[in-house]
Amino acid sequence: MRIILLLLCCFFTTIVTAQSKADFFFLNKRKVQTIPFQLINNLIVIPVTVNGQQLSFLLDTGVGMTLLFNNSSVAKIYFKERNSFNLIGLGQGEATKAYLTRGNTLQIGKIRGLAQEILLVEENNYIFSRRMGTQIDGIIGHEFFKNFPITIDYGNKKIKVYRDVGFFPIPIQAVSYPLIFYRNKPHIELEFSLRDSLAMKAPLLIDTGSSDALWLFEAEGTIEKTAPLFEDFLGRGINGDIFGERGKIKSIHMGRHTLKNVKVAYPEMDNFKAIDVLSGRIGSLGGELLSRFTLYLDYPNQRMAVKASKRIKDPFYYNMSGISLQYNGVELVPRKRNNSNNIVYNESGANRGIEIFLRDVIRYELQDIIEVVEVRPNSPAAIAGIQKGDVLSRINNRRLDDLKLHEIAGLLQRKPGKKIKLLVRRGDLFHTKTFVLKPLFDSTSDF
Repeated sequence: MRIILLLLCCFFTTIVTAQSKADFFFLNKRKVQTIPFQLINNLIVIPVTVNGQQLSFLLDTGVGMTLLFNNSSVAKIYFKERNSFNLIGLGQGEATKAYLTRGNTLQIGKIRGLAQEILLVEENNYIFSRRMGTQIDGIIGHEFFKNFPITIDYGNKKIKVYRDVGFFPIPIQAVSYPLIFYRNKPHIELEFSLRDSLAMKAPLLIDTGSSDALWLFEAEGTIEKTAPLFEDFLGRGINGDIFGERGKIKSIHMGRHTLKNVKVAYPEMDNFKAIDVLSGRIGSLGGELLSRFTLYLDYPNQRMAVKASKRIKDPFYYNMSGISLQYNGVELVPRKRNNSNNIVYNESGANRGIEIFLRDVIRYELQDIIEVVEVRPNSPAAIAGIQKGDVLSRINNRRLDDLKLHEIAGLLQRKPGKKIKLLVRRGDLFHTKTFVLKPLFDSTSDF
C-alpha cells in the first residue's frame, strides 16, 4: 500500500500529492462556455459526467486531484484500472482506503477531459449529502481550472470558461492579484487586522470548497486569537471530525473594499499532526467571503482578479439559532386531502342545485427527513428545548415539502430579532418550540 496525503476539511478543502496529465478541451468552436451552478451553503455544485454517468460535483480550488465518492451512483460506473491506496488526512481516525483510477472521460457542459485520473474514495461515514441536502458524488478542482481562464459569478450562479486569455474580460473595477501556487493550490497575499493593534499581510489559500469565510492557523506562530471565542464543530476530515474555535477578526482588505467583523475559525492543530499541509500559509479564504465577489481566475497566467458584488456589505452572522441540520433520508407522512364523497341533485325546494358532500382522505407522501444533529449550548434553540435527534416538521407554520435543506437553514439565519416557531417530532410525539434569533454575543462585535 502506498500512501497519499489527503485533506478534507470545513466542507471540503482537499490536498493530494498526485496529479493527472491530461487536459480539458472545448467540444465546439465557441469562445466561451457558460455553466450554471447551484450555490449551497456557499459551495458551488455543478453537473459532471464521468464515463457516461452524470453526477454532481463540488467545484473546489483547494483540491489538487479529482475525487469521486464510492456511493450507489458511482458504483454503476466502469473503471478500467484501480490501484489501492491508504489516505491519511485531517481527523483522529484510521486511514481510509481509496483507489487511483486512470483513463477516465469527464465532461462539464461542452468541455471534455480525456485520460483523466480520479481518486475513488470509500465514502464510509463521510457523506456530503446528509449535511448539504443534495447529492454530492465528487470534487473537481485544479485539473479543470489549470486549462482555461474562468469567471465565477456567484450573484448569477454562472461559471464562464474562456477558450484562451485573449477572450478573457477583466473589468476595470476589478483588482488583480498574482497567484502563488503550492501543490497546485492557488494563494494570494491579503492584508487583514486581527484587532486594532495587530495588522498583517500573509498568503491565504483561495478555497471555494470551504463554506466558511476564513480559517486561520495558529501553527505559524503569528496568529493570536481574538476574543470572544466559542468552541464549535468545523467540519469533517477524511479521518474524522474537525473541531476548533470560532470568533471574528476586525477586518480584511480584498479588492477595493475592507470587510469588517469577518467570521474566522481556528482549527485545532492536532488535526494536522499526520500531514504537512500548511507550508507557510497562514489560512484559507472560503465561500462565505468569496461569494461577496465575482472571481476572475487565470491559472495559466498565474493571476486572479476580484470585483465586489451587491453582497459586499452583508454582515457576517454566526448561526443565531444554534441548530445544525442534516438530511437523513425520506419517510412516508400522512396528508389530508378533501375528496367528494357524494353528489346529490336537488331539483326542488329553496336550495335547488347540486349538493356536494366532502370527506377527508388521508394520502401518504414522501418527505425529506431533516434532523437536528447539533444544538449549541445556551443558544436560543437550546434554551427553547430543541434537542439533538429532533426531526423538523414545520417552520413558522410552513411545511417543508418545497424547501431544500440549505433553504431551511437560511430561514434559521435571518436578522437578529426574527421569531422562529418550529414543530418538531421527538419519537412519536410532536412539540412546538419558539425562540428569537440573536447574535452569539451581546457586544459591538455583532456576532
